[in-house]
Amino acid sequence: MTAPTRTMTPTLVPRELASLMPSRARSLRAENKSPRTVAAYLSGGQQLLSFLQASGMPTTVDAIRREHARRELHRAGPRE
Repeated sequence: MTAPTRTMTPTLVPRELASLMPSRARSLRAENKSPRTVAAYLSGGQQLLSFLQASGMPTTVDAIRREHARRELHRAGPRE
């Protein structure tokens, strides 16, 4: 009789929003986005991250929900 085999379930490491910003920048540059577009996208991501941290909300990608982003958009107000 053979011993039962154990299936290893991979442990998922929570991905922090901040740790994904450099990858997002590379992706945007690879898509040939203008430097101003890349800067604007990264600025928006940084603003969201700062808001989440200051508000005590989650900053891991899998934990951020629509409600969290909506609060930041509401706080920031309309764009001109």
